[in-house]
Amino acid sequence: MFAWRSSQICEFASTVSLAQNRLTHVCQVKEIAEGLDYLHSEGIVHADLRCDNILINDQGCALLTGFARAKKIGVSGYSTPLFTGSTRHLAPEFFRNNVEVDVDTIFCKATDIYAFAMVCFEVFTGDKPFSTLRIDYRVISALLKLRRPEAAPTVRDRIPHPIWEIMCGCWAQDSRQRPPSTGDVMQALSTVNVQ
Repeated sequence: MFAWRSSQICEFASTVSLAQNRLTHVCQVKEIAEGLDYLHSEGIVHADLRCDNILINDQGCALLTGFARAKKIGVSGYSTPLFTGSTRHLAPEFFRNNVEVDVDTIFCKATDIYAFAMVCFEVFTGDKPFSTLRIDYRVISALLKLRRPEAAPTVRDRIPHPIWEIMCGCWAQDSRQRPPSTGDVMQALSTVNVQ
């Protein structure tokens, strides 16, 4: 038997010094992307990616959890309600006006990639996406108006510019404009050098 301690990723961030934060966060988002890429390579979408579902182990590695919504791509059926989890991490296509959502196809790699960008925002800023909007319908309204999470300049400066660019690509309004795969996201992340 071995000892296992873990904490959620945002709780872990508060224990790391500011000087270590940037490098630690870059490493963690790379690990999150690797985990997501593994799921996608197995034909599975996570469907509920958010910081509450990412744990940090004793070695400081990010681990994906919360697979209750995970779904095999192309397989019909869910055993849990559609909108469990966090509205703040759901892609805009969930909320299109006058369009009925097909629960068997709406969760896909593109919606996981969108959620990944929201996770990156939360990891680097310590704030939930759209933290100034306290009611879910306001978050939905903001998404339909093409808004994305905002951060004060001092908070925004915590996010390395290349990571911000990756996030902007991942949270594109049109799912066809997002990176086509988590492999592409990982490739972009591999070029990020934090000093």
